[in-house]
Amino acid sequence: MKRVTASVPLLLLAAIAVRSDDARAQSQQPVATFRSGTVLAQLDIRVVDDKTGRPIQDLRADEIEIIEAGRRRPVLLFQHMSDPAAPLMEAAERTITGEVSTNQGAPRGQLYILIFDQGHISSGNEQRARAAAARFLTTRVRPGDRVALYGIPGPGPQIGFTPNVERVIAELPKVRGGLDRFSNGAIGAMRIQEALEVTRGNNEVLVKVANRLSAARSGTDVLAGIGAGAPGGGADDRAVFEMLVKEDARAMVARADQRARNFLLMFADIVRQMRAIDGRKSVMLFSEGFFADNVSREIEQVAAAAAESYTVINTLDLNRRQLEIREPEPVGADHFNEIQSRLGAIGSLSAETDGILMADAVSALDRSLERVAENSRDYYLVGFEPESSDSGALYQRVTVGVTRPGARVFARTGYSADLGKRIPQRRHTIDAALKAPFPHQGLSVSYTSYVMRGASPGMQKVFVSLMTHLPVTDAAAPRADVVFVVRDVRDGRVMASGTDTLPMPRVAEPGATTGTAHYKVQFELPAGSYLMRAVVRDPSGLVGSADRRFDVRRLDRPGVTFSDLILSDVRGALPVRAIAHHGSGLVGTLELYAPSPAQLSDVSVTAELAPVGGQRAVSVVRAGLQEVRGGDGAASRAARLAVPLTGVPLGDYLVTAIVRAGGEQVGTATRELRVADESSVAPVAAPERAHPNPAAVLEGRMAQEYLRELHRAAVGTPLQQAAEYALTAAWAPVLAAVPQGEAAMSPAGSALRGLARLGLGEYAGAADDLRRAFDAGDRKDARAAFVLGWASAGAGRPRDAISAWRAAVFIDPLMVPAYLAMADQYMRLSEAALAAQALRTGLSAIPDSPELKSKLSEIERATSRPRS
Repeated sequence: MKRVTASVPLLLLAAIAVRSDDARAQSQQPVATFRSGTVLAQLDIRVVDDKTGRPIQDLRADEIEIIEAGRRRPVLLFQHMSDPAAPLMEAAERTITGEVSTNQGAPRGQLYILIFDQGHISSGNEQRARAAAARFLTTRVRPGDRVALYGIPGPGPQIGFTPNVERVIAELPKVRGGLDRFSNGAIGAMRIQEALEVTRGNNEVLVKVANRLSAARSGTDVLAGIGAGAPGGGADDRAVFEMLVKEDARAMVARADQRARNFLLMFADIVRQMRAIDGRKSVMLFSEGFFADNVSREIEQVAAAAAESYTVINTLDLNRRQLEIREPEPVGADHFNEIQSRLGAIGSLSAETDGILMADAVSALDRSLERVAENSRDYYLVGFEPESSDSGALYQRVTVGVTRPGARVFARTGYSADLGKRIPQRRHTIDAALKAPFPHQGLSVSYTSYVMRGASPGMQKVFVSLMTHLPVTDAAAPRADVVFVVRDVRDGRVMASGTDTLPMPRVAEPGATTGTAHYKVQFELPAGSYLMRAVVRDPSGLVGSADRRFDVRRLDRPGVTFSDLILSDVRGALPVRAIAHHGSGLVGTLELYAPSPAQLSDVSVTAELAPVGGQRAVSVVRAGLQEVRGGDGAASRAARLAVPLTGVPLGDYLVTAIVRAGGEQVGTATRELRVADESSVAPVAAPERAHPNPAAVLEGRMAQEYLRELHRAAVGTPLQQAAEYALTAAWAPVLAAVPQGEAAMSPAGSALRGLARLGLGEYAGAADDLRRAFDAGDRKDARAAFVLGWASAGAGRPRDAISAWRAAVFIDPLMVPAYLAMADQYMRLSEAALAAQALRTGLSAIPDSPELKSKLSEIERATSRPRS
């Protein structure tokens, strides 16, 4: 397996976050912040319109009320899960093979678990249930759904999730019914319901059973006249016989309880094993029920296991309401009372897990199974930080409500106490996500890919840019895991893979509990079709994954070829989804390739901006062409687009770049674009005070002087194009334009790459590149050291930042901003004396500096205040 890390120079850069309409709506309540490392308890809930019964699909997080231990818990995770409205193939086209691949609204099948409680189904009753199950599997299960089948206790079918419906149907005849409502004791047989009533202390039932058993043993009702002078025994004999009946009843109930207990323990084990499989699971439990008097703890274990694996238990009551002919005497209402008593246990399983108890389902099995399928298609996943509890309970209870008028919520009654305290194993959860049949949706993941010509013959570069919403960073859990695997569609071979980490966002987006994080990587592939899965796991164990199918064209063939079109706004950020702001501009780049430089001498690129679905272009521009690079065998030329958007209506557009060579059209490259108003797009969250604002640093006088110096030095070199992009702050194209090889590793190449990364907020990479440029330069530049200091501060390296600023003032003792930056960093480290010393050093070189004097006065006042 080829391992690829994200340390190589990358083309694709951070995306500007766009919040989803449902989960990111403006909250009416103060928004809590979801911090990394927080272990969430999660609930899957259904919310419907109370009048129509239809799912409500636009609920907001602030409309959910979760009450635990009498207190409202803030919702930190909120996602709407629903089947795509479009057909399966159309949904796959949009979310897997589209320009941007995402797990939001991705096609995913339903997960059905058919469980036959063989020990609590009367012989013969299982036949109708098997037939109904076969019809459901044949007519209702869709491509993409998964089905599991278990008959417990064994022997019986034991099939885990499979798409092979025919296999499951073939195993259904193995289901058997083994319930006997009677039990034999030392002095005779009685119904288990009677035995239970005797153990409950029901004296009327005791006398009736004792009379019947006595008559059966002696042929006469010997106890009927006891105490009234009747022959056949005295009061002592009656007491002894009733004691024997009670002993028999207790033994019978114990055996029945053990059967129920064994079933529940096996049921809990099956459900708990499903926790590694993402998504809500719908259990269809076929049973006639059992008595719950002595198995309440085991029922709680099943409820806890179901909460842990997001399993909903729907119970289909197979009890026949007709009287059985083997009854020794008329039972009247006792038969129906027994049914109600048996349904109590399985009904509580449904109630605890937000399932449905379908009483008398045996008379309408097809419709009952249809209801299960309908209730599995639309729900919300909510997560909250649980109350710390040492109660020792397996199942922590909560109350869930909604504040929206006319809405009704259906939710399980609690969560697994173990789940609220345990972080799932890292390797286990990642492996499960990589192997899962569907994308995981615990975290939102979106990504796109770009293809450019590779450095090796027959190989092309693939650049991937990924965006995900993650909890805000905490010092104890600063990074999330990201893993990807790329397989050849033809034979499934792994062609590229990588394991890496990405920094957690430092602040939440406005109105949201989470922030946006980005990941970029590149690898090389031969021409072909590929399927990629990317997995993101946060420190608390939440996992998101998304699939992407993409094609790689061969770009080193004869004639003129070209890369994918790269779009960004004028500030240089390259989002996963191309977004430009109304009233600003759009820039784009396209690389042209040919075997010889002469073939690129007569090329042109024209770009058309047209509304999606529209016929007429609203803007047509001609790209500016850069100098031809390379020689025979590997020539290239960059085309740069600059599209003004002033006056262009808001909306979705398609940008089409038309490539011509010698007047003949070679081909087109397209990219989707959204033109949006500034206020309608979530801004990039402002960095915390301890980290610089890249735009402010790079727009400053010294950084601009440094950029112009780099540009002057780059004229006539392979770095010229990158330096020109840097002057316009088009940071994404800078990385694309820095060539591979010796030029990239030169001081100027490292500096340009570092500045681009600083402009895009990639502080750690920027600091490494700028440090390399500064150390390797023949002439030390104070401006380079100043910018390096800010990159180091942003990367969380305060001592390195101070060292860089100290180097800057050593080279240029008149650099006031470096003294100020040094003082601020010392103050953040709670080293006020060193901050004052740095400022005094500056004042010795620049005695009249008002900035240094003001800052020193501020620090002296702060440190001289008496402590409270």
